[in-house]
Amino acid sequence: MIYPSAMAVLDELGVDEASYSAGAEKISRFSFEFDGAFGAEMSVPRMWGRDYLYGVDRARFDAALWQNAGRYDAVTRREGFTVTELLRDEGGRVTGVVGAPRGGAEERITARCVVGADGRFSLVARKAGARVVEEEARCVSTVYFADWEGVAPFRDGFHGGHVHATGRGLDVLLFPMPDGRTSVNTHERADRVSVAGDPQGYYLATVRKLPAIARRLAGARQVSELRGVKRIGNGYREVAGPGWALVGDAAHYKDPVDGQGIYDALVGARALDAALAPWLAGDATWDAAAARYRSALMAETHDMYSETVTRLRRELYDEPPPLVVKTLVRWMMVDPTYQDRFLRYLGRAIPPKGWNGPTVVANAVLRGGWRDVRRAGPLSRLASAAIRAAPPKVDSFESVSMGETMKPRRASRAAPRTLASSPPPPLRAPRPASCEARFPSLAVALAGGVALPACQGPVCGAARDHHRARHPERGRASAGERDASHADPRPAPHHGRRRDLDGDARTSPGASHARHHAPHPSSARHHAPHVAPPRPQGGLMPVAPTPPPPPPEPSSPPDGSIARAGALPASLTRRPG
Repeated sequence: MIYPSAMAVLDELGVDEASYSAGAEKISRFSFEFDGAFGAEMSVPRMWGRDYLYGVDRARFDAALWQNAGRYDAVTRREGFTVTELLRDEGGRVTGVVGAPRGGAEERITARCVVGADGRFSLVARKAGARVVEEEARCVSTVYFADWEGVAPFRDGFHGGHVHATGRGLDVLLFPMPDGRTSVNTHERADRVSVAGDPQGYYLATVRKLPAIARRLAGARQVSELRGVKRIGNGYREVAGPGWALVGDAAHYKDPVDGQGIYDALVGARALDAALAPWLAGDATWDAAAARYRSALMAETHDMYSETVTRLRRELYDEPPPLVVKTLVRWMMVDPTYQDRFLRYLGRAIPPKGWNGPTVVANAVLRGGWRDVRRAGPLSRLASAAIRAAPPKVDSFESVSMGETMKPRRASRAAPRTLASSPPPPLRAPRPASCEARFPSLAVALAGGVALPACQGPVCGAARDHHRARHPERGRASAGERDASHADPRPAPHHGRRRDLDGDARTSPGASHARHHAPHPSSARHHAPHVAPPRPQGGLMPVAPTPPPPPPEPSSPPDGSIARAGALPASLTRRPG
């Protein structure tokens, strides 16, 4: 495959896309299937100016690059020439190659530098004695592939790549190719592959034992010879030595699972060109040029190499339990953000290192779990709505001074606050539903045995009637007596207007409570400090009865004066009749 990242390098090298797209098939979508557990589809995001990949016929692609090289006057092409040996000087430095054209006589060609671009089994690397400097040989795979015709689509209307994973050491990958063909690839952990001298039989048995793949190949036929690589290594060789250098798979080879071979070869050739230019110009030594190339190649490729090795271990050699596959793996692979990052990492649009770090994985898992909750059904949605609509928990009232509103506070671990007055005995009569519904704080006060003074507002009428029914000995005062007893020389507090719970603009109920509940100087017991007993966890503590107030003084205050502290008019302490 050719990713947009490789196409961008080809653009930089002056290779026209039209020269190789004729022998390629455009791929803009992928399907991922986990052996019956779940499936996911993803679209290629826009990277490097393109939102598609190419499935290429390597023979046609290599021919397009060969033709492009002929545009340069400094290039002499020798097609069909086979190198068999390296030339060296007395000091052992490589000075050229020995080879022959197909069916021709042996020739010797000298050069200032011999570049081996002859693949992972490079003859130049072997003849030059290039050592392997880094390799991962434990978690390796074996790959077989061939082209097919008549392959059924993954689903009706879908055209793109298809990855079928088993989670048990075997993946099968299908990619569209030119001329209506499909490349069918088996990718299996190497220690479980046993071809028994019949690789074709092994290949057919492998693709047919998976129902999802067998369905697609039911009416298809294989139209190319089978190719394969056993125990594919992953590593780096020495990239340069006296008079020689390696590029592409000859220098850096790895598993094809990520499809990075073409990109790595292109950026490696670009890095070698940048390193050799000052040496050819006489501005740098050979050792300096070789070191520069080595450093640039590692910077371009090593992070992806490490990620490829990690993927092999994770996707072929680790075998997650079915529960993990159906939850964590599924949540990640169906997550659009995770899909986007996965394809951008393959397209080198984001750094390979850390593309799926803990934060990325955790967020994908959380989003996937939440999607499952939302799809669980009406009961889950009802429970979620109930949780969101639940009112804040209130467990006590704050102490207030005269003229302030009584405000409920949220439950906390702070010590109980003091109340402005001593609570009377607990109320046992049914609480008015209207006040509870509109003012949870008032309902809690009634449940805890805290009797509030009678409120004259329309909301607290039920509470007022409830209080009077509980204490009939506290009679109703006449209007004149009530006005005289509540006389206060201070200016009345400002009561603003706000929008009530039902959306209507009206006088704030809190202001109404402040106006009617505020203690006045005519009653000293309203100002007696009292510490509320601590409430036990899990319920309300009964409040002890409060002794009755002292009898009122017989004399009445003079007209226009304030009643002395501790004295109440007789009309407020006994109901007439």
